[in-house]
Amino acid sequence: GSGESFLWRSNYDIDESRDDSCTGEDPRISKSKVEVFSWTGANRNVQMSNLQRLIVGGGEPEIKDSKNSNSWGFGITLDGDLSHGSSNCCATFGSPCLSKLPGREFFHVANVELWAFTPASTIEQAEKLEAARELLYKQNTFIFA
Repeated sequence: GSGESFLWRSNYDIDESRDDSCTGEDPRISKSKVEVFSWTGANRNVQMSNLQRLIVGGGEPEIKDSKNSNSWGFGITLDGDLSHGSSNCCATFGSPCLSKLPGREFFHVANVELWAFTPASTIEQAEKLEAARELLYKQNTFIFA
């Protein structure tokens, strides 16, 4: 990860008066908004992973501000089997807990979409790269991307 990384969450506006009965759409949802939280530069903890978890953003700001007494945590964390996760206030992206339900920072994962880019141009190169990464994982070394 780099300063081009970000966290986001979807937010729906509710319009109780809207009538879309002829379209079959839910009449209460008027539009979807997306909130984007860009890298703040507060720290370089953009991404971290090992066999137990995948983490995006986290830690405290490198420069402490006495005015800000937030309890900082990971922006988003998924467990090793990608079935459960959590979200907290994140200094890396200046984001709040991504769940809007009060007291619900822990959640069950319904769906995961991950994209990866690789420098490998052949399957053989990709296999060598993955073998090297697996060696690091077996040593339980965190990989910062």
